[in-house]
Formats: sequence, C-alpha cells, structure tokens
Amino acid sequence: YDDLGISGNDVQHVYDILKKRKEETRIYYGEAVYGVGKSLSYEVWVVAGDGREVAADTGYLLGSAKEMPWTNEILSKFDITEAVRVANVSTDKPVK
Repeated sequence: YDDLGISGNDVQHVYDILKKRKEETRIYYGEAVYGVGKSLSYEVWVVAGDGREVAADTGYLLGSAKEMPWTNEILSKFDITEAVRVANVSTDKPVK
C-alpha cells in the first residue's frame, strides 16, 4: 500500500487517539448470554438517577431454532463510558 489510512486518519492520528483512550478510565458491562433459539439485536441503556435513559450500545446474538442449548458468561467489550458520563451516573459505588 502506498498509503495506510483508517476512516480518513493516518496511522499517527489513530495511534494518538488510542493512546489518549488508554489514559482515560473506561467502563464496560458484563452479561450472561444464552441461546434463545433465534437471532436478535438488543440495546443497552444507562438510566440516570432522574429516570433519563441514555443509549449506550447495541448488541447482536446469532442463533436458530435448531441450535443446541448453551450458556456462557462473558465480559462484553461494550464500552459504556460516554453514556455513563452523559447520564451523570456516579461510578464510585456498585450499579444494579
């Protein structure tokens, strides 16, 4: 390749963005996943103390009626940091 760019950014700019993100505290959420016999998409929301809902991310689960039963606990790589900030949710205590 004569030029390597990612979304219109050169490699140095992408490196700088990643370096800055590593310096910030990030917030992720964990979930239990299990086969539901079909494919679906789901939305993740952060609810502020005043009841406002802030969209955090969207996830997808692939499946079919013929799949074997399964379950798996995973830590999703859904970064909800920005939604938590916008909702002004305190991160100094456990969240339900």
